Amino acid sequence: MHGRPRRPAKPEDSEVAAAKAAKLRELQTLVLHNHHSRTYTKDALGLSFKLLEINPEAYTAWNYRKLAFQHNFSELSEPEVIKSAVDDELRVVEVALRQNPKSYGAWYHRKWLLNQKLAPVDFKHEFGLLDKLLKADARNFHGWNYRRFLARFMGVPDEEELKYTMDKISDNFSNYSAWHNRSILLSNLLMQQSKGFESKHKIFSEEFELVTQALFTDPSDQSGWFYHLWLLAQTSTPESLQLIASWPCNGAKLYLSLVGKKAEQNTQSSVWCYSLMEKTVPIVLYFNEPVKGLNPSNVKLESDLVFDDIASRSGCHHNCPVNVTFSIELVNCGDTPKDINLFRDPISWNHSEPFQSHGSNAIHFDQLKITGVVVQEDSTWHFERLSDEIDLFRDLPDDNRPQDANFLFFKGLQALQHLLCLNLSNNCISSFTALEPLTKIISLKVLDLSFNQIKAHPIDTTRYICPSPSSHKVEACEAFEECQKKNINVEEYWDDILFFNSLNLAQFNVKGNVIASKENFRTLVMMLIPSLKWLDGECVH
Repeated sequence: MHGRPRRPAKPEDSEVAAAKAAKLRELQTLVLHNHHSRTYTKDALGLSFKLLEINPEAYTAWNYRKLAFQHNFSELSEPEVIKSAVDDELRVVEVALRQNPKSYGAWYHRKWLLNQKLAPVDFKHEFGLLDKLLKADARNFHGWNYRRFLARFMGVPDEEELKYTMDKISDNFSNYSAWHNRSILLSNLLMQQSKGFESKHKIFSEEFELVTQALFTDPSDQSGWFYHLWLLAQTSTPESLQLIASWPCNGAKLYLSLVGKKAEQNTQSSVWCYSLMEKTVPIVLYFNEPVKGLNPSNVKLESDLVFDDIASRSGCHHNCPVNVTFSIELVNCGDTPKDINLFRDPISWNHSEPFQSHGSNAIHFDQLKITGVVVQEDSTWHFERLSDEIDLFRDLPDDNRPQDANFLFFKGLQALQHLLCLNLSNNCISSFTALEPLTKIISLKVLDLSFNQIKAHPIDTTRYICPSPSSHKVEACEAFEECQKKNINVEEYWDDILFFNSLNLAQFNVKGNVIASKENFRTLVMMLIPSLKWLDGECVH
């Protein structure tokens, strides 16, 4: 249960636990024997009930009861007898839930029974059971999932369920599950354009007012902040399909060689070379949503780039011309594009000194603002609402202001495949793991992460080494082995190793972070990024 401290163990508890374990082993042996021999008698079912009464997480016992129920049901014909059998099985689930209200197996078994539709369902009893469980633990997400299941099962309107979430939030605004369920219901109602939910502007304005009351009542409670962040995401998301980026980008210059073999790409340049023999130049379009219907037949390259009948997954259409201008120059095989070596000297970010001091260019929350220069007319309310939210939270004490106000979101950065230099200094980045999308930008050569909070609040993440998909790549395993040879603690740096092993930087700045002063960190970076020329303003190669 949330907020309830565990009772300290007593000497006699070990004896009780040992006796319970012995009984469990005996019951498990008997239930497995009955399961393998397909024995579905009343006594055999009684043994499985005793096992589940003690340990509701015995999944094999639940599967055994399903098979037994299906086997015995084939011999039943009278409706009353069938209903009695279903009710008995539901009571078994209730007993298990009293032991563990968050038992996955018990909740799944109950859903499975109702989905069989063998007897009329007593919904009054089902909702009553849920009310008792949610009073004991209002944030039991198993209970909320089951409530959504019941609502769909009996066709309860989303509007009624929305009122229920309001009742639970009124009882306790720290109920994260109620806020979460509210976001799901609102999304459905707005997508279906249900009566009274036609206007996002009206609905979200009311929701912002609701969550603001919770936030200002207790700014340290995270439940309301999660919902507020969801509202901001919905407000800042365009309602129409939009082209975010393209390749070639506007103003790009391409060089095509006159030979059949593709010219070697200059990895330190923004100029890319393609073979004339291919007779085509690829065009990459990156939209704000997944799209369908995009193919060579409905994309016309005239004076403008025009799309016909391109729709997003949510049903939005895009038919507006897009102006993209780029040039193509033919070069001989032996010629190389005249492009300076950008990394002969460290990039200074247009400041008087190569690397700025901490805080010299940081934007304080009080100066944060949104400009409406490029805001479309039909999106004015989005702009106004976001501006109002910024103004509103200036009233909060500094310690309670949302950290995401100064936080840079990286989603979509992988579309910037021409990005060479990126300055993320003076932010609140706490780990390299948050920067994983940067590893998808193959053109990135200069990265400034100075004066952040990387490893300022260390967390033991070694338990994630095996589950992480990235840690099972051949390249990652080789990197781990190389670090061990250099006597570098892999358990301490494993997430950093995965990050640096995917980069091809020429210049990297990480000073002003706690991790920069750690033992062997500099060796780690130079070993995993052999292309590196400048590290923290010093020439290393």
